[in-house]
Amino acid sequence: MLTKRLGTVLFALIAISFTTLSQNKDYPVSIGIFGGPVDFIGEIDSHTLFDFGGDETFFHFGAELGIYVNPSFDFAINVSTGEIGHKGGMGEFKADMTALDFQLKYKLNNGHLFKEDAKIAPYVLAGGGMTDISGDTLIVLDNLVGQFSWGAGIKIPISQRLSFDLRNTFRYTSSDQIDRLNSGLNDNYMTLTAGLKLNLGAKKDTDGDGITDKEDACPEVKGLAALNGCPDSDGDGITDAEDECPDAPGSAEMKGCPDGDNDGVADKHDTCPDEKGLAAFAGCPDRDDDGIMDKEDVCPDVAGLKEFNGCKDTDGDGISDDKDTCPNDAGSEAMKGCPDRDGDGVADNLDKCPDVAGIAKNKGCPEVSAAVKQVFTKALQGIQFESGKDIIKPSSFGILNNVSDIMKENTAYKLFIQGHTDSQGDDAINQDLSDRRAAAVMTYIDQKGIERDRMRSQGFGERTPVADNLTAAGRAKNRRVEFTVEF
Repeated sequence: MLTKRLGTVLFALIAISFTTLSQNKDYPVSIGIFGGPVDFIGEIDSHTLFDFGGDETFFHFGAELGIYVNPSFDFAINVSTGEIGHKGGMGEFKADMTALDFQLKYKLNNGHLFKEDAKIAPYVLAGGGMTDISGDTLIVLDNLVGQFSWGAGIKIPISQRLSFDLRNTFRYTSSDQIDRLNSGLNDNYMTLTAGLKLNLGAKKDTDGDGITDKEDACPEVKGLAALNGCPDSDGDGITDAEDECPDAPGSAEMKGCPDGDNDGVADKHDTCPDEKGLAAFAGCPDRDDDGIMDKEDVCPDVAGLKEFNGCKDTDGDGISDDKDTCPNDAGSEAMKGCPDRDGDGVADNLDKCPDVAGIAKNKGCPEVSAAVKQVFTKALQGIQFESGKDIIKPSSFGILNNVSDIMKENTAYKLFIQGHTDSQGDDAINQDLSDRRAAAVMTYIDQKGIERDRMRSQGFGERTPVADNLTAAGRAKNRRVEFTVEF
């Protein structure tokens, strides 16, 4: 009968273990076998607790199903069968016993007093159940009694799946009739058991990366052991969850992003990823350090002002140097940054007469008057020289005096004196003669008080005729002195 009961118990526990859902812990279900002495405490046997041994000792054995609840608690169902009784004296009895207990174990290796994977795992337990007592050899007893149980034990792991368990459990029953005597004190019994426990199931690895969920920081995504089970798509040693650029290898300083130009600004946030720049400008450079990034700086190599798009205004005329034709001289926008001292609308840099108002076609110099032009026209044929010489005839002095007066009145004028001959005679002689005659005219005007640096002379010989050299009249026109006003 005892063997039949034990078989039934084992079958029930195995069936339950295979239908129990796994918890969130490795090996969440365990099944164990145990056995040990039973000590009855009642009216006819009032010896102290833990009095095992001798004729008073009876034995039981059974099986237990353990279910993991959390790091602190396990739930257990255990069934045991054996004998209970008292030997010697008038109250001697012996009966078969089958007990069913539901117990909650509080594990001391819950990370507070002991680590969860400690080599020695103590625990305390409490619960309740029932005991069936039958087959008494002497008296009629209560058959089925309820009970409360409490106790303590210790588990010593042998391997990941197998452990040795030793515990002591005290059961307080609901009956005072087990030993026939009724004195108002319920009968109790205590068991001391030793056994083996086998953990069932397998380590859970949801993502199949070879790292158990318990040890996997990313249990639902396949990852690497070196990163606690988390993935690293770009292989930069930073988990994808912490990597702002999971598809491009980077550095920890850049939160997993690359920094191609090594300027301390990740390419992801770098507006100029190929140029070393500043964080203040989103990774763009400022070569001239004027607080304006190069891409917005019209003058990136010269420190300037923001209102001039990074360019300077050296002369302070409100026109940036990049648009100022005269960056060192204050001017106006109309003159492209250049001054116009004489106010004639021709900028000084283009004005041949910057201190005398003039006209644009004369490069800022005054227009040559009709009267001046008339004098110069008269001088073409009015200046005479002794034949073949550079000596000016007195008849020409009046015209030359008029030219000198014009130069005195128009201080901006510069005079270009040109000497010409006809084609008669040797070319070289004619060239020399024309040089000397032009120089003679310049000397005369110089003697009239006109600065020599305001004049220049040049002879052209017979190279530029204005009439036909085959006629006397034509040759007379070709022998001439021309005056041209320069500025």
